[in-house]
Parts: sequence; C-alpha cells; structure tokens
Amino acid sequence: MGTLETSLSSVLLETDFGNVTLRNLSVDHHYADGQTRFVQGRSFGQFSKGTNSTFWVPKNLRSWPRTRTWDSTMRGDAFSPDSAKLFQLFVQKCGMAAIEAFREPLQKAVNELEDRGLQCAVAEVIAGFLHADAVCVRDAWNEWLCSLLKNLLSQSSVESIPEWAACIRFAVTRKGRLGRRAPATRSLILACLANPIPGTASSNSIVKHFTFLCTAAAESPILNDEPSEADFQQTLLKEALCFVRHPAPQVHSLIVLCMNIGYMLKGHSSCGL
Repeated sequence: MGTLETSLSSVLLETDFGNVTLRNLSVDHHYADGQTRFVQGRSFGQFSKGTNSTFWVPKNLRSWPRTRTWDSTMRGDAFSPDSAKLFQLFVQKCGMAAIEAFREPLQKAVNELEDRGLQCAVAEVIAGFLHADAVCVRDAWNEWLCSLLKNLLSQSSVESIPEWAACIRFAVTRKGRLGRRAPATRSLILACLANPIPGTASSNSIVKHFTFLCTAAAESPILNDEPSEADFQQTLLKEALCFVRHPAPQVHSLIVLCMNIGYMLKGHSSCGL
C-alpha cells in the first residue's frame, strides 16, 4: 500500500469520520434568500488538518461535465465536482472501507431533507462513489445504495433539484482521456431512473422525475448502441408521450426537452455514432 492509500485508510479509521466529514462539507454550501452560493474549501479541509479538499484530486480529472449544455440546472450551482472526485478517489483507493464509513450518515440524510447544504454534500458523496468503477460500489448498490438514491431523489425538495441533477450527471458522465468509456454503474443508474411515474403524480414530482431523466440522457456516451442505452431512450420517449398534454407549463417544457433529447439520441444510435 502506497503513501496515499495509507494516509486515506488511516483517516477513514477515525471515529465517526463519515458523519463529521459530511457535516463539515455541508456548511460549505450556504444558501440565502433563495439564492445559491458555494464557498469552496473552508470547513471540509478540517478533516485533513487544514489541507484543501482538492489536494488529492489529480488535475487531469478536473474537467466536468464532458457534454456541454446550456441548462445550468444540469450542473447545479452549488455542486462541487472536485469534492465528488475526492470521494471517487476514496473508493478507488480504499474500497469498501470508504463506502462503509459513509453508509450510516448517508442513510440518515433521508430524514434531513430540509438541510439543503447537507443534501448537496450527500449528492457529491454519492456521485463520487457511483463514478468510481469499483466492484464494491456495485455490491453496495445492490444492497442499499440504489434504494437510498431512489428515496433521496423522490423525496428531495424542488429547490435541491439542481444538486441532485448534478449528482446524476457526474455519476453517468463518460470516463477516460477522450471520454469514450461509460462508467460501470451507468446502466444501473439509467434503470433506476427509468421507473415510470404515475400519471396522478404532482407537478413537482413530474418535474423532478423528468429533470433527472433529461440530465442522464444529456450526458450520453459517444458510443450509445448498448442495449441499456436503447432501452433508456425508448423509455424516455414512451413516458414523455404520456405527459405531452400535461397542463402545467413547467412540465410541458420539460417533456418537449425530453422528447428532443430522446429523438436526437435515437437518431445517433441508428447512425452508429
């Protein structure tokens, strides 16, 4: 085990590390008067004895998102990709020990949905875990992480939509120097998001649902001829058609966006792109 792995493992073994780290990170996300502001690298650095939270993040990993879009909702004003990449590094270097250190604090966060700073911190942790391409992540996904993400997304407030959209976008974003490789968990995340929403759902629930679908679809792989991609495109278009006559303007605009993205991806797939 190298020096970095040794340092990370010793930190993870500290008592209540996951909870303390989440709380420190959450206070770096400050919201006032309905506006979103992000203050980088203040309290989170405390756990590493004053070191900035991005100290261990390789510089060549700092370009995100891969796919540029005009919609800032898909990035999140407060979501920090550097923090997400740090948690990705934790898993890649320390495996299940990193995931277990945060399991209980993440599960407790479902009961603190009103704390937007904490929700953003949780979104960054989960995004990093899901993008790590580690076997232990798939094990955690099957055991508890998938159900936790579903609960967090379905119960999240409308105000926190940008942070959770950014979480999804980071988790499914392409990997590698040229961005040609999809994360190992991408198909799992797409399947999780593709669960249909009832036609009787509230407008806010529909907005959240289709925002997350659009976000995942927008961050598409260069090679999208995998069966899971085709299934997701088909689900996106089929479900959007069910809500195309919804009276709420915010829902209608999202449906149009979803259909445009779906047809665009479907066209690319048929052309072999």
